[in-house]
Amino acid sequence: MVERQWGEIVNKGELDDGWQIHKNGQLLYSDFNRITGNINKKISKPFISKGNNIFCNIVYTGKKIRLYEKKILLHFNKLNYFLGVSVVNGVLLLKMLSKDITEIRSFLDDLIKILDENFNLPRIWSF
Repeated sequence: MVERQWGEIVNKGELDDGWQIHKNGQLLYSDFNRITGNINKKISKPFISKGNNIFCNIVYTGKKIRLYEKKILLHFNKLNYFLGVSVVNGVLLLKMLSKDITEIRSFLDDLIKILDENFNLPRIWSF
């Protein structure tokens, strides 16, 4: 039986990703990532991304930030996700690495379940 592999392998390219979060004209958080050259080779190194080639970033700002942080840490510490959670300047940051898109989908399903009914997903995720 042959195992089917999904995804892309990028042997040459540029990934340049940057974003900032402002509130009332004040910079709260900024994140910049740049990878050039043989991207597959670089992200396959254990000290870079532990061989994971799927990146998921989620940010939240709002009144229940510490409650959400606590719920997320309690829940995801029991699972096998490679996940980082932190709060910086009133911004809740979740960064996940994975080898399989189904892990990302499972992570998002779990995340939605542990947040309360007042948490709304972006409209683009609802179809």
